[in-house]
Amino acid sequence: MFEGTFAAILGLRSRILRLAKSTTLTFFSISIVALSIILQTLAPDYVGTIDPASVRQERGLAYTVELKQTSPYVFWRLPAGDKSGTSSNLVLFEDGQQLSQAHALHDDIRLLGKGRYSHWDSKLYFSSTDATSPSRGSHVYSFRVTQRSPLSLKYAVLGCAVILLFQALFGSRLVWRIALVISAVGLVIYFMCMGHALWGSWTLIDLEPDSEDYLWPAATALLEGHWARTGFSFGYPLLAYEAIKVGSSLQALVAVQLMFYVTGSLLLYAVVLTSLFTSFDVVLERSRALVVAHLFATAAAFAYFTLSSRYQAFVFYVGPELVVSMSALLALFLCLLLINYRHPAIISAALALAAAVCAALLVAFKPSMTAIAGLTLISAAWGLIRRQTLSRLVLAVILAAMVALPTAVFVVDGYFARKYGDAQWDMFGPLTAFCNNAPLIADNLQTPNSAGNRLLGESGARDVAAFLRAVIEQHPYKYAGPIEGYNGDVCQFDLWEWRQRLESKYFGATSQEVARKYRSLIIGSILEAPGSFAERVVTQMKAYVAANQVTCETSRQPQRRLHSAHGAPWLFKGELVDKLVATYGFGLTDQSLPSNPGTDSICYSSGQMVRALQLPMIGTAVILALIYCGWRRLHRREVSPGATAVLLTTGFWLSGAAVVALVHTFDVSRYYDVMFPIFVATFAIASGYILELALRFARRRKEVHHLASALLRRPLAIQS
Repeated sequence: MFEGTFAAILGLRSRILRLAKSTTLTFFSISIVALSIILQTLAPDYVGTIDPASVRQERGLAYTVELKQTSPYVFWRLPAGDKSGTSSNLVLFEDGQQLSQAHALHDDIRLLGKGRYSHWDSKLYFSSTDATSPSRGSHVYSFRVTQRSPLSLKYAVLGCAVILLFQALFGSRLVWRIALVISAVGLVIYFMCMGHALWGSWTLIDLEPDSEDYLWPAATALLEGHWARTGFSFGYPLLAYEAIKVGSSLQALVAVQLMFYVTGSLLLYAVVLTSLFTSFDVVLERSRALVVAHLFATAAAFAYFTLSSRYQAFVFYVGPELVVSMSALLALFLCLLLINYRHPAIISAALALAAAVCAALLVAFKPSMTAIAGLTLISAAWGLIRRQTLSRLVLAVILAAMVALPTAVFVVDGYFARKYGDAQWDMFGPLTAFCNNAPLIADNLQTPNSAGNRLLGESGARDVAAFLRAVIEQHPYKYAGPIEGYNGDVCQFDLWEWRQRLESKYFGATSQEVARKYRSLIIGSILEAPGSFAERVVTQMKAYVAANQVTCETSRQPQRRLHSAHGAPWLFKGELVDKLVATYGFGLTDQSLPSNPGTDSICYSSGQMVRALQLPMIGTAVILALIYCGWRRLHRREVSPGATAVLLTTGFWLSGAAVVALVHTFDVSRYYDVMFPIFVATFAIASGYILELALRFARRRKEVHHLASALLRRPLAIQS
């Protein structure tokens, strides 16, 4: 019986290995995966028109209509609305114009109307833009829903993908060569489809409330011939100035960001490929390791385009988020090259200096990225030192130059702020931390003999505490999610007159004095309640890590918030910015911002799986990497490249949470989106590292299999 069990095991193993080399199974799996991608990417949207006779008044300004499956494409299904737990991707049109206020609260639809709507279960709750009844037929209402493939096809695709990965690891050379060619050709075809969808889209420009502050210096330089500064660092305004000047249009700035967006996919591909190639090269032959790393990198590049429509919106947004994201991704790539590869001395020095330039760009475009800039410098310095390819004098000079580059950015930024009298340069950071730590500081001010009482006096502490309690109680602005931050807009803008009266009375006459008092108040509150502050920081970090990093909201929003004359009087307060938009800008258009092929459908189908796996996958990889690094160090061996890549990419991803955790900023979604390419790289590298450890374990067990085979053959030979 024992001998029969061993024979069955060896027979099953040989059958599995034969399947791994089966070209028929390879072509079948590739066909299923390709069919799913084609259906998701090229399938027509589900489009319907609302019959006025079927519309029923629900309450107030809200009307309902029952949505029925009338699509001729019976293969597809009309998904349930927001009630199903997944945000509906239904888009509603009134007379051909897209209505932008989707997923509205039903009470808001009833009371406020103005085109708000909600797809809930099989019903559509909606309102007209002019408070007329949709049942009268005065407007034509239509809707569009991105199609979603059946769940059975998704599981079939997942199984086929696992089969292809298994064949790439253990199959014949023909099998993994087919996988290599098919994946490369598929990525090129998708690039072509995406280029067709996005070509010419730089004529669409999305301006947000803070776009004015970035455009004001460029407008001053272009229209008045001198520079200006308005609260934000000079990096992005300088980029805007050069792009508008060279391109003679505001559209040139969006074209530059669109170029960064496409280049980012190639950079992400390089990050994942170089990291996993060095990892798999230890356990597989070189050509096979390259193919497996290529498959992971291709999947990462595809996810970069399809799993976050909000990130794509930054291409068309006048703001530094996309440029900062690309700088962080390039810094990660350079640090990985320095740490995991051996280079000649001159190449190592050039890579380290290039990483320092990336750190300088990060603080020049967005000072809140100081944590990731510091991690870049530390990682690059460590990679330079551990190889010991430079003399001590040269190494010291390079390290000093690396520190000097981002330091020079702070010095130049401070010089511009002083030269042009920018009071926000002193105030922005301390004021933001003060507003978003409102509960901690208010508790301190209401405690007798506290640091706040000693700093502001009894009456000052009482008045400022009352102001902070008012900020906290502004429920419509309070962040209603797992992050505990409080909306700084209430403190900085909505209640600015009250705050400025308190500043002039208790804080000081100049912006430097006010900022100094804010810093002292924040530091004193933290030192006197370190446990409370640490608890909040841990809560913030946990919420950041566990939060959904994939955003699938549709990016096809119509171009809006364009000009103060078109419904946004609060956007452009400066006449120079108005003039810049009129001179170098664009005409009003109702065209929607484009989306990549299959973004909505693939994001909704694959995003749920990524959300479920992101924390277990990355957490498991980090724990295994720490254990493996400790074991290698204990035995005085070099650390595994895969473990290094996992820890470094995870550190880069988490460094984006530093400002969220310490300042308790309310605008956390912006930091999720900025770090999205780093998150994709972290997820891909963590998945590859877990696979590498499994292969390493299987390789160690190979000797046991050889021994079992030898023991089995001997009694079988005796019987024969």
